[in-house]
Amino acid sequence: MSIATLLEDAGGLWKVNRKIGAFVLVLVTVAATSRKRYPHGTPSHKFPGKPMRDGEAFQQFVRDEMGTITGGPKYGVAFPFGGKDKVPLEEILYTHLRCQLVHEAAMPSTIYFTPTEFKDGCKLNVLKLTTPLGFPEGWIDSLARAVRFAPENASEFPTP
Repeated sequence: MSIATLLEDAGGLWKVNRKIGAFVLVLVTVAATSRKRYPHGTPSHKFPGKPMRDGEAFQQFVRDEMGTITGGPKYGVAFPFGGKDKVPLEEILYTHLRCQLVHEAAMPSTIYFTPTEFKDGCKLNVLKLTTPLGFPEGWIDSLARAVRFAPENASEFPTP
């Protein structure tokens, strides 16, 4: 099994409207790529003198790739969520989506996917700052793209 294979499988699931399963596979590839970028033993930014844990590596990868994921802001992307004024996107992805999906095998009730919309020939990823939070489906594809084009994965995706 490889990152490239998992992304291909995610694409197949997406095409048959198995979006949550596809998203889980994309999240697995984000975790794997984050560990290529920040291998075990990489010093933690949060806990000096300690190694970076899996969740920190995952969230740092998301911060690194924020512009690709959101198609907009590259830094400090945070939303009102769970009763807090500002929750970083990387925390939502890791703690509230990845952990919930992997450990509970269910989408959290606090988040739902919003479909991509098209207006005047433009593709729009719709974020809804509501309760529950409307998470743009298009960002799932953007996460997959960040993984696909991560320099650490170049050997898995040779150019034609």
